[in-house]
Amino acid sequence: MRGAALGLVALGALVSCRSNKTFKTSVELTRVYPLGRDPRAPTLMDVELRYSECPGDARKLVRGDKDFAKCALDKLKTGMKNVSVEIVQSYNSERGNWRGDIVKIGECAVKADSKDEANYERIEVCSELKMTGTAVGVHCDRKRTPALVEKCPWLRRD
Repeated sequence: MRGAALGLVALGALVSCRSNKTFKTSVELTRVYPLGRDPRAPTLMDVELRYSECPGDARKLVRGDKDFAKCALDKLKTGMKNVSVEIVQSYNSERGNWRGDIVKIGECAVKADSKDEANYERIEVCSELKMTGTAVGVHCDRKRTPALVEKCPWLRRD
């Protein structure tokens, strides 16, 4: 009986470590692009955004479905700043890592296919290279640094 109780406690701790987390932040819309035959009634909508609050250059492209395209058509425009987004971070057991999915951009709910290659994220943190106090170049890192994950925890993967 005691062993079963300990097993339940351990299982509960494991499940709580892997529970979904919701984050809200603001972004800049760098590209809003309707897809389909009729630009006034798109079947899909691509939105490329930049996480304004994250160090470096953290961007994400989201391809939303027809319902999202209908909502976003008149509400989201390229160049908009301080647009609120809602991100749900969940553990993907198939891949063995965390994934942050945008579920809302502005007033529009997004349902993006996580297996669609059109949905991607790009992280780049650059710094000057100096020799004897003079800038001689730039080094860019595409890894999720601890400073980046601390400031923007929805970008965590491990």
